Amino acid sequence: MPSFHQQINKAHSILRVAIEHTFLGIKGLKIIKNKIRLESYEVRKQVIWIANGLHNFWLSCRKPLLNHS
Repeated sequence: MPSFHQQINKAHSILRVAIEHTFLGIKGLKIIKNKIRLESYEVRKQVIWIANGLHNFWLSCRKPLLNHS
């Protein structure tokens, strides 16, 4: 494979791994793991937004600890 294609594949791989780790972190929340039995689409969507916010908050609290290692 030419070098250009290798660089594109490497960038794609790095991005894919980052996205998969994000999904894994969000799915780690019990409220997302279990089936959401709420009727309203808007409420289910809010639950997902809250889970994303919690995940981002967790990451922001964790990053300073990682920088000191």
